[in-house]
Amino acid sequence: MADLTKATASIIVPGNDSKYWYVRSAKDNKWGLAGGKIHMEAAEVAAQREAKEELGIRVYIESLVGIYQFKSEEGNPILNIVYAARIIEGTPHITRPDEILEIQEFSYETIIHLHAQRQIRAGKANIAPLEDYRAGHLKPLDTICCLL
Repeated sequence: MADLTKATASIIVPGNDSKYWYVRSAKDNKWGLAGGKIHMEAAEVAAQREAKEELGIRVYIESLVGIYQFKSEEGNPILNIVYAARIIEGTPHITRPDEILEIQEFSYETIIHLHAQRQIRAGKANIAPLEDYRAGHLKPLDTICCLL
C-alpha cells in the first residue's frame, strides 16, 4: 500500500530586530516554524489555528510563501503550505507545555547555525521557506483555491 502524503500548514511570524518565532517541539526536541496538520479546514485557517495553539497568538495571514514537498525524518511524504503572518493579538507564549517546550525569536544566522547542528525539525524543509520569505518570494493568498 502506498504512503499517503500528509498536508500541513506552517507560518513565518517575524519578531523583533529581524528575528523569527520558532518553537521547540516535545516530540523531537527540535526547533521549527509553528505549524501542523491540516484537518477539515482551509490551509490558511489551519495556519492561524496552529499559531494560536503553538504560539498563543492570533495572526493575520499576509501572503503565501510557498508549498513545499519533502519527506519527514521518519520517511513520510509531507506537503507543507507556508504562510507569512503578523501578530494581531497576544505575545508568543507556551499554551501547550506537553507539546511545546520552548518558544524563542531567532535571527536568520542563528537558525542556520541550529540547522548545521541538526537542531531544526525537518532540516531544509524548515529553512527553504524562510529563505524564500527573506528573498521576497511571496505569492497572493488566492494562489490556493479552497473548495471546502
